[in-house]
Amino acid sequence: SSSISACERDKLWQHALELLRAASRAHAACDFGCNAAISACEEHWQVALALLHTMPEVSISQQSISFNAGIGACKQGGRWQLALHLAEDMTGLWLLPTRVTFGAAISACQQGGQWQVALALLREMDEASIL
Repeated sequence: SSSISACERDKLWQHALELLRAASRAHAACDFGCNAAISACEEHWQVALALLHTMPEVSISQQSISFNAGIGACKQGGRWQLALHLAEDMTGLWLLPTRVTFGAAISACQQGGQWQVALALLREMDEASIL
C-alpha cells in the first residue's frame, strides 16, 4: 500500500496498477491500496472508474475516499456529469458526501462551464451543513 501511495504522489499510475495487480494476485489488495491507485489514475478517468467499479467484485469496500478519487479523475477528464453520478451513487451505498466530494464535483462543474449546477451543489452543501 505504501508503494502504491508513492506512485500516487508521483503520478506513476501504470506502476500503481501493476502493484495493485500483484497485491490482488497475492490476495493482499486492500481498500487503502485501491484508493491510492484510483488517485494515481487521476488523469486517466476511465482507468480510475474501472478500478472503482471493480472494488466490490474483489471484496474491497468502496468508501467516500474511493468515490472522491473517482470524482477527481472525472474532473481531470472533463466529465462533470460522471462526477455528479458518482456523488449520487455514494448515497445509494450509504456513504456520506464530504467537503472533498462536493469540492471535486463543484470543480468538475466549473471546468465544464456548468455554473448553475455548481451553485446548486453549494446550496446542497449549505443545507447539509457541510460548508
